Amino acid sequence: DDGVVYDDVNVYDDAYNAGDDANNNDNDDGQNEQKYQYEYYYSGIAKMREIYQEHGIPYYPCEKLAGLTVGQTMEMADLKKYGGKGYLIAVDRHDMYASFCGKANWAQDQLVTCHSRYYQAQQRDAGADNENGNTDAQLSYVHCTDTTGTGISKLSALQSYVTASTNSDPTDDANELGPPYDESYYPFNQIQGFWQVDAASVQIGIMHASN
Repeated sequence: DDGVVYDDVNVYDDAYNAGDDANNNDNDDGQNEQKYQYEYYYSGIAKMREIYQEHGIPYYPCEKLAGLTVGQTMEMADLKKYGGKGYLIAVDRHDMYASFCGKANWAQDQLVTCHSRYYQAQQRDAGADNENGNTDAQLSYVHCTDTTGTGISKLSALQSYVTASTNSDPTDDANELGPPYDESYYPFNQIQGFWQVDAASVQIGIMHASN
């Protein structure tokens, strides 16, 4: 059961300590002797850590990246310290879901899909009824793949969504677009710069032979 607390699974993050020691070789304040201890509460997280260690991939909880610069994070992700090449780092909340560290900016009521439908009012055939303003609603579609027509409005909506995710006032509300307010809890701000998907957009896309 991943919800069980394993008191005997308190381990030192050797990979982090090794990187920390390497970064402080020139310091005389003794920081290179500091140890960072973490409790791995869930068996799933403990197992993931074992797998990452086996493959030489550093694995940290979200708070380790809070406040770091890109350069500092790259130092932590440098695989040369573990016998590899390049940069790779695994991070999550170390909870039972291995949750994402960032603010997702996935506001369900504002999602921009590639395909959508709308109903456009259309005048009925000429006759007495039209004098009374009677109209019918005609089903129409909007496609992001239409580069010269309706797709222009789709692209504009997506650009507005992305801009709001970066430039709006900081907020931790999952249903509000904008960067995170608590950067220690959300060290990342995810930008949803791609077409979202819902049941209607999938159905319309298939109807119009879209991938």
